[in-house]
Parts: sequence; structure tokens; C-alpha cells
Amino acid sequence: MEWVYKIWTELTWVEGFIFTLWLVGLYWGKKKLDYRFARKTQHAWDKSVYKVKVVDPVTVTRRRV
Repeated sequence: MEWVYKIWTELTWVEGFIFTLWLVGLYWGKKKLDYRFARKTQHAWDKSVYKVKVVDPVTVTRRRV
């Protein structure tokens, strides 16, 4: 693991920025592929996973007897 530290410390700011953009691009691509294949492999009863509707909570009052 010492070689990783050596490589990281020898990077210039520009190279570090480009490397960071490259990592972000890889992560973004992975998330996009995961989302795409998750939608394609959903079963008919699971179609609502990506279509959740948020509603306000309903308050219930008790009747006095």
C-alpha cells in the first residue's frame, strides 16, 4: 500500500482534479447502469419502486363516547 501513497503524493493539482473527475464519471456511470437494469428486471408487482408518491400524514381524532 505504500506505492499508492507514493503515487498520490506525486500527483499535481491538475492530475488530481482529472483523476477525481474520472472517479466521479465511473461512479455516475455505474449508478446509471444500476438504475437502468433495476428497472428492466423489476417484476410487474414491483413497478412502483421508483414511483413513490409522498403524501401528508392524516390525523385521526377520537370520538367521545
